[in-house]
Amino acid sequence: ITLTPEECERSIVSFVVVKGETTGVYQELMAVCKKSLPSYMVPDDFRFIEALPTGSSGKYDDVELKRQYLQKAVPR
Repeated sequence: ITLTPEECERSIVSFVVVKGETTGVYQELMAVCKKSLPSYMVPDDFRFIEALPTGSSGKYDDVELKRQYLQKAVPR
């Protein structure tokens, strides 16, 4: 997702759809990314979600994903 500068500092957030236990997955994903990607492409954070949000047409809804991310990231 793309955030405006007002929404957060520049960073890469990777959303990972998982089923079941996530213990150790963060470290494993980070290790694989650091090994196989240039440093500027390595995500700063991984967010585990049960499913990608979709709209009524069944297509991926990036606006809803951004809303959910900001709702959890910004204290109210």
